[in-house]
Amino acid sequence: MNLNDQVTKSIDHIFGQFHQSLQTTEETQLNSIPFEDSWTIGQTADHIIICSSGIPDEHTQVSERPFDQYIAVLKGMFLNMDLKFKADPSLLPRKKLYTKNELLSEIDVNKSNLLKSIESADLTVICTDMAFPQVGYLTRYEWLSFIGYHTQRHLIQIENIKGKLNS
Repeated sequence: MNLNDQVTKSIDHIFGQFHQSLQTTEETQLNSIPFEDSWTIGQTADHIIICSSGIPDEHTQVSERPFDQYIAVLKGMFLNMDLKFKADPSLLPRKKLYTKNELLSEIDVNKSNLLKSIESADLTVICTDMAFPQVGYLTRYEWLSFIGYHTQRHLIQIENIKGKLNS
């Protein structure tokens, strides 16, 4: 299996899981605050929609380093649930109330757009439009991997919120 096929499979899988989690969320749970200083499920989903709307790859250059050099760093950051992060203001949820249909529709559009962008893209080039905080410029492969790990992280959080709301 080539790199593009691997990334396609990974993005398809995690977005399928995210869709399923939202699909099985009660409409009344979407906008319920589970505990102080927490986002709602709707706000968490919106954050993922914002963060997965594409990668900053309008300008690229051939990489002089391994295309997957920062994968372990990104995975370690985003799948370690003991680490806490503050979202950049541009990535904060856009509103307070959400509906399941709007969130499902938007997450599905993002998934489709990401999968289309992977089809013929060179995933090994460095994207020079934006540096990743504390890491630097990432390859397309690393950006897509980040989207996967980040989505997985928030999927875990959504399932934890559901548990809290159900108890």
